[in-house]
Amino acid sequence: MPFPWYASPDIMFYNKDLFEKAGMEVPKTFNDALKESKEFYDKTGAYLFQPDEFFNILFEENLPVLNKEGTAAAFNTPGSCRAVKEL
Repeated sequence: MPFPWYASPDIMFYNKDLFEKAGMEVPKTFNDALKESKEFYDKTGAYLFQPDEFFNILFEENLPVLNKEGTAAAFNTPGSCRAVKEL
């Protein structure tokens, strides 16, 4: 009997204000997100999404994803950058 290695759903968190700034709809599929990511970056200066592995690395290294208040990203830190560079 096969057993799935990953058994969790893919979830997209997004910043509503950035989509409004870009004048874009939130993508409904992963393929839509790939197609729209450059346009989103060009309009906002923000990345549309990060690969799943990025967040796995943060969790493994006990690095925060959000600030203590849960209101802003907290992964743009020297520790996070160092963890990614060590891949």
